[in-house]
Amino acid sequence: MSTFGPDHATDIIENMVGNLGKKFFINTLNQGAVTNMNADSFLELLCDVGMDGVKPVHVGEMPRGIRGMQELVLDTHELTVEAVLEQSYEKLRRAMLTDPLVNSISDADKIIHELLELERNMIPDDWYKDRLQYS
Repeated sequence: MSTFGPDHATDIIENMVGNLGKKFFINTLNQGAVTNMNADSFLELLCDVGMDGVKPVHVGEMPRGIRGMQELVLDTHELTVEAVLEQSYEKLRRAMLTDPLVNSISDADKIIHELLELERNMIPDDWYKDRLQYS
């Protein structure tokens, strides 16, 4: 523990195997825990974790402003998945422009360009065909 520090995964496994009843914050499907968001929204929620799986603790409604910010992040994630599945640079650009951390079209284009270059050996060549129109 002094070399690596605490490990979230081993804490969860210990809890499951030992039936300790501890709750953990887990990235998981909403499953109705946040009542005013879609059940399939992927959120970081306090969860009961046992040998039968992860069950989010009921939260109720998420306040409007916070929910709006969270929905924007979920939209960014969904657009990114669509872009990858369709191999659409245009949709990837739209996803980047939807990201609340991106402040301008120029920034979005630079971030995409840099990420594509850094991951070139892992990304299919199709991503590099029509990229010049956005550079």
